Amino acid sequence: DTIKRYSIWSHLNGVFSSIIAKADILLLSFFTNNENVGRYAVALQAANVAGNIPAIFNYHNSVFLSNLGTNKQKSGEYYTRRFLGFSLIAGLVTLVLYFFFGSQLLRIISGTSDSNDVYTLFILVASIVVAKFITSPVISYLSMFGHIREVSLSVYLPSVVVYLMLYLILGSFFAMKGMAWANLLGSIIFLWLTMSQYNNAVK
Repeated sequence: DTIKRYSIWSHLNGVFSSIIAKADILLLSFFTNNENVGRYAVALQAANVAGNIPAIFNYHNSVFLSNLGTNKQKSGEYYTRRFLGFSLIAGLVTLVLYFFFGSQLLRIISGTSDSNDVYTLFILVASIVVAKFITSPVISYLSMFGHIREVSLSVYLPSVVVYLMLYLILGSFFAMKGMAWANLLGSIIFLWLTMSQYNNAVK
């Protein structure tokens, strides 16, 4: 019963996340040369460094939610809002740090820091802030309180479709920058779907 109610849907969410995270580089290879694909991959690698921060918040939020006493759902809402606030602050700080030091990070990873690559990096970091920093506490809440099936069908599945469409359209016209903006626009849709599901759950 646990497999049907949780494990299968959790696995599907992981599959959907992996598709979103890896499809942009694959599709970009059809629209530009190998050099630009490599530059985009380096920018993406540098941006993904920021993704470790919401993972920490997500872990601690999950620990709090799994150890709540009485009135679990109301307490869960409270702690989720608290962790959401912390995540927002951390996201803003991350954006500021990448704005000032993103070029140095690219230089450390690849030895160069072209202005176009720095621009791509910042847009990718913005997409991570939206898709991971802000949504992680909410996804934890929805998963812990029995809404993981709805998260799969109403958040992740339509998000995969949206991301792939954006990758194809913007990537074909604008290559690296198009893929970066596709990630940001896709993350905004992902955030909207997540918060809509959360609002339905806490009514």
